[in-house]
Amino acid sequence: MEIKEHTPHLRRDENREGMEALAKSLRLGFLWIYILVIAMIIIVAAQSFVIVKQHEKAVIFRFGDVRKITGTGLHLTFPYPIEQTEIYEVTRTRQLDSSSFMFKPGAPDEAVPPVLKPGVDGYVLSADMNILHLKCTMTYLVDPQSDQAILDYFVFNLDTSETLRKIFDNAIIKAAANLKTDEILVNPEKLRTKIASELRSGLEKSTAKILFETRDISIIVSPPRQTKAAFDLLTQASQNQETLANDAESYKISSEREAQSAKDSIIAEAQSEGQRKIFAAKAESETFSQRVKQYEKNPELVARTIYEDSIFRIMNGVEEKFLIENSNKQQLRLLLGRNPELRSKPAGEK
Repeated sequence: MEIKEHTPHLRRDENREGMEALAKSLRLGFLWIYILVIAMIIIVAAQSFVIVKQHEKAVIFRFGDVRKITGTGLHLTFPYPIEQTEIYEVTRTRQLDSSSFMFKPGAPDEAVPPVLKPGVDGYVLSADMNILHLKCTMTYLVDPQSDQAILDYFVFNLDTSETLRKIFDNAIIKAAANLKTDEILVNPEKLRTKIASELRSGLEKSTAKILFETRDISIIVSPPRQTKAAFDLLTQASQNQETLANDAESYKISSEREAQSAKDSIIAEAQSEGQRKIFAAKAESETFSQRVKQYEKNPELVARTIYEDSIFRIMNGVEEKFLIENSNKQQLRLLLGRNPELRSKPAGEK
């Protein structure tokens, strides 16, 4: 009887424990679901924000198509696979080499071939129809302000195609064709400037947008190996000519400066002498005017003074004096020099 009385209570306890276990399992399951949902939300949020640094550009794709290009800052996007973001460093410089116009180097012990090999040895023609070899390297930067340039270079891989290389090669051909051989060999800077000008002109006609300076183009110029000795002589002669021309120009400038200095000195001396004579004439004029005034006041005294001054000057210039006595008279005879200019010169001077 006791077993029958306690059986319902045992069943109720077992059911309650089962319900509690089920509730606990459900709570744990929902907790994991919440954690997964929160983690997915965090992952989606992390994928929805893009940070673009100052030297970078971001291209946002939506289902594989370009939606927009963004610059520096924090940007909100849809998560993958709806949208995808690619970040490119746009401030990195790139190099483009052009070896299309250089001869093919041979082995160190290989003899120089007597002629150029078409299709193997590249070359350009100068304005005076001479053959030259050129190797050029350009350092450039993709224009960060041009969205089309960013798409061409980083998305559509234009820099790996032959488009820019062809523009560069055409610029080299045109620049060399407008300059003479001695200008190219002796003055490579002139060729570099011409290549840069032709390259800018070619880029304006294309969709390629790059930034570069004239100094960013390096050039290696070489005459044909078959005629290098003759070209070396020509280069040496041109350098000697330029040296002589520079020396002549320097001598001309120094001679002009010396002549100008001598001219200025002579003019200064003439002006000084002119001023001195003017002052002397003015002084003599003032002295004469004073004597005239004195003469008008006392003519006899002035005449006597002039007479005595004249006698004093004459006596000082006399070389010898003779006093001759007669019976009732005395004569003073003066021996004057035949050449008065000799008396004005210092003693011992001829």
